[in-house]
Amino acid sequence: MSCPREVAADPVASFCLGGALLGPLERNLRGQASPQIVPLLLALITLETAAQLVRGINLGQHHVTAYNVATLVQRGVLLGGVVALTLARSLVLPRVLLSWGIATALSLAVSGVWIWWRSPAVTMSACHLLKGWQVSFARGFRALITITATFVLLRFDWWVLGPVLGSKAVGQISVATAIAEWLWYVPTILGSILFALVAADRSDAAVWKVARATRGVAAVVLPVAVILMLVGRYLVPAIYGDAYREAGRVLVVLAPGVAAIAVHLVADSYFAGSGFPLVSWAGALGALGVKVLLNALLVPIAGILGAAAATSTAYSCLLALKVWRLGRERGVSARDLLVLNRGDITYGLTAARAWVGERVHSA
Repeated sequence: MSCPREVAADPVASFCLGGALLGPLERNLRGQASPQIVPLLLALITLETAAQLVRGINLGQHHVTAYNVATLVQRGVLLGGVVALTLARSLVLPRVLLSWGIATALSLAVSGVWIWWRSPAVTMSACHLLKGWQVSFARGFRALITITATFVLLRFDWWVLGPVLGSKAVGQISVATAIAEWLWYVPTILGSILFALVAADRSDAAVWKVARATRGVAAVVLPVAVILMLVGRYLVPAIYGDAYREAGRVLVVLAPGVAAIAVHLVADSYFAGSGFPLVSWAGALGALGVKVLLNALLVPIAGILGAAAATSTAYSCLLALKVWRLGRERGVSARDLLVLNRGDITYGLTAARAWVGERVHSA
């Protein structure tokens, strides 16, 4: 088991391979940086951005299968490449990045082929390309600000705490974050599906579908967050060893905020599908500002526990803002968004029985 300092030593390995693989892989990747890595990373991030945008077109066409398949292709190929390099004892950073590039390019190709098949033939001209570009540019710029601010918000600790508290602190908080973020994987997928739904239909029916999904996610992640708060200090050392005992305490403080952002990802699909209005990008920037301010106040006093408290507070404020705005704009109360009701349970049981019945009938 690597020490906390080793975990944070290579942020490229952290980004490409995920928190769960950092310990065993980081030792093989240390010291392999070269002047070519930075432009390679910029090219890969550009390719990754293009893949995300094209997968967004899949959702815009209401083709969730294409979106999911393209995502799975990317992750499967990247994982297969890393495993193959490990078995061949060739786990060096340039080859890992090459595997990432190949996986992303294949994902982009899968999405593109499906878009080509589902799109009607059109005659391309400068008029077609330029028509409506002002509106598209404004909407895209709002989305860019929102996504960029949210990304910085989610990864702020990893970049800022190093110079302030050292790489050991970054290692501890990154491990705690990697565990806590399991809470938002399913909400991220659900939010992407609802985003496409709202983009096509902003009626009351679509809003109440978002509210029902948000209640369902809250009913799952909030109890899990409570459990993590109770056992987190013991869970992390049990998995990673005594060197990560501090990460267990960080997880306890971080769990409420990560649960809040998981619920937010579903509720926010309404605003994302509505074209990223003021509350989207201003809310993301505001939450980032809250996190920066609280870090400045709490980190000198409480170290990484203060940073975790700042994160939880910022995430919770962002959720509170979206809940308030949905209530003001569409008449959806906080109870409608956060508290499961009897109708939800009935709906879930009915859907489950229908799903089982279809599988039995098809078998």
